[in-house]
Amino acid sequence: VNSGNLYAWLMEWPTDNKIIIRSLPAKSGKIVSVKMLGIKDKLKWKQTDDGLEITMPDKRPNKFAYGLKIHGNIGSF
Repeated sequence: VNSGNLYAWLMEWPTDNKIIIRSLPAKSGKIVSVKMLGIKDKLKWKQTDDGLEITMPDKRPNKFAYGLKIHGNIGSF
């Protein structure tokens, strides 16, 4: 965690273009924004009791790892 930022790295693209980060449920703190490194498009996301649900963009920014910048008031890990 860095200045309210948390970085998550995906090592492969999800088959259904959606991911759930279960370690970030609503009770873990309020998330304000989620961005994918390397793209300008906005991501669709929502924070639920099950975790942070993110819909990935239609186009992959590369063929390797995918970085997400998650900003908010997130509890300690």
